[in-house]
Amino acid sequence: MNYEWDFGDGNQVTGEVVTHSYSKSGIYKVVLSVTDNLNTLTASTSSEISVFVNEPPVAVAGEDLYLNIGLAEFDCSYSYYKDGSITQYLWNFGDGNNLKGAKVTHLYQKPGKYEVELPVIDNSKTKNNSSSSTLTVFVNTKPVANAGKNLIVAPGEKFNFISKRVL
Repeated sequence: MNYEWDFGDGNQVTGEVVTHSYSKSGIYKVVLSVTDNLNTLTASTSSEISVFVNEPPVAVAGEDLYLNIGLAEFDCSYSYYKDGSITQYLWNFGDGNNLKGAKVTHLYQKPGKYEVELPVIDNSKTKNNSSSSTLTVFVNTKPVANAGKNLIVAPGEKFNFISKRVL
């Protein structure tokens, strides 16, 4: 018996059991042609299957955020998957908290620099069905302005204004 495989990507091999991998995503038509050694009219036949090679989703967490202590909004609407749909959005906020969803809010209670990670998972159930994106959140405490106490002065009198630090 002769087994000829055409993988639909320009590669062909012979053999009863073969191995192949695709370098690009897409849908490929694979044709197996089998020929026996009798050289009759029914000596060959073929079979065809389709192979779907998944392209992973693209996660887009968004731009870095600069904010004061409080609520931050996260929106990954620019994430996409051209072969189907994204089924999970998993936010890790860098402070031990996590949420699921495309649009979420999170409360930052302490100043600091937080690395936020967004893994997304598509509906293909393949080995490459996920990707992730990161952004940085810089949380600051709002400064406090204190001009000091009210003053009573005379016309033409010079005096200093000194801000009072509040620690």
